[in-house]
Amino acid sequence: MFLSEALAQRILQEVRKLMDEDFIIVNTEGNIIASTARDRIGSFHEGAMIAAHEKRNVLLTEQDESQLQGVKAGINLPIMFQHHVVGVIGITGNPEKVTPFGSLLKKMTELLIHENYYKEQVEWKTRAVEGLVFDWIHQHTDSENFQERADMLGIDLSLPRRSTIIHLRNMNADKEPVVLDFLKSRLLPTKNDIFARLGSDRYVLLEVAMSSDEANRITHRKTSFLKWKQELEKRYGITMTAGIGQPVSREEVNISYEQAERALLVADKNDGIFFDEELGLEMCIQEISHATRSDFITRTIERIKGEKDLIDTLIIYFKNDLKIKAAAEDMHVHINTIHYRFKRIEALTSLDPKVFRDLMTLYMGLYFLEEQTKEKHVRA
Repeated sequence: MFLSEALAQRILQEVRKLMDEDFIIVNTEGNIIASTARDRIGSFHEGAMIAAHEKRNVLLTEQDESQLQGVKAGINLPIMFQHHVVGVIGITGNPEKVTPFGSLLKKMTELLIHENYYKEQVEWKTRAVEGLVFDWIHQHTDSENFQERADMLGIDLSLPRRSTIIHLRNMNADKEPVVLDFLKSRLLPTKNDIFARLGSDRYVLLEVAMSSDEANRITHRKTSFLKWKQELEKRYGITMTAGIGQPVSREEVNISYEQAERALLVADKNDGIFFDEELGLEMCIQEISHATRSDFITRTIERIKGEKDLIDTLIIYFKNDLKIKAAAEDMHVHINTIHYRFKRIEALTSLDPKVFRDLMTLYMGLYFLEEQTKEKHVRA
């Protein structure tokens, strides 16, 4: 463990909140790296070097000030970490008066160093897991080093996995720790599940895939995700969407990840949670370019885009599973009104809503128009 100037300064600031005495923090070479008296920073302290090398407390009197380099009356105490001296803390003043503070200050300092060490360890492991997951989902797994890294992190590469990509909107630095704790406590039921950051607002979960009754598991998992989604919105104002891939072997984790990406595209557009297994038409539509979609709208429903009653009629007709009577009741109009509007649609688009092929073309045009409108709204 290396006692850096930054950590020493942080310790000084924390301790300063609890005591008014002047004190210094010194490295094992005897150089002062933090001090309540800033003009002492960088100077050599012979008494602290003795305390560090001999691993003992050193009392300093006014007489010592003229005999030892850079010292003032007080007490110097070695700072221990894992049975090693990592620095020295010194309190300035009458040794008899400041000595009672020494043990307390030493213990506080050592606790802060332990806290910082474990925080660094957690951060290191988090970064290491993120690096391993990145390589895994992008198929950079051929080297022996990949297996060694996994072993060091305690990650079992042999288990089947299912990829989930979680997108969190309205996140900020203050909310992040509590929101991630919330998610991890629910998403990581076993030690073999892996959670890692993908970017500023995206996270990936590589959970162990269960082989039993997969259909029921999907239903249960989706119910759980929707519940967590509601809790996040209610508690923290966070909007969560998620795309979930299919269970695969270790060698195919990248495929499950690509499926999760595809499902997330649909989830983001519908503010929901989607499994890849649920995707039907959406799976094909995601492969169609924006330019082709725009061109399709132009060729099909461009002339009725501004006719709200016609667009609404089609939307509600589809919503009611092509039942004209139900659509009329839903719109509070007479059935004949629906028939009239269908004729109007055919006149403007050359597509007859009563002909299946034309009806499918109208549906696709409406679908692309809705997606286009959503994207414009998001950009705005």
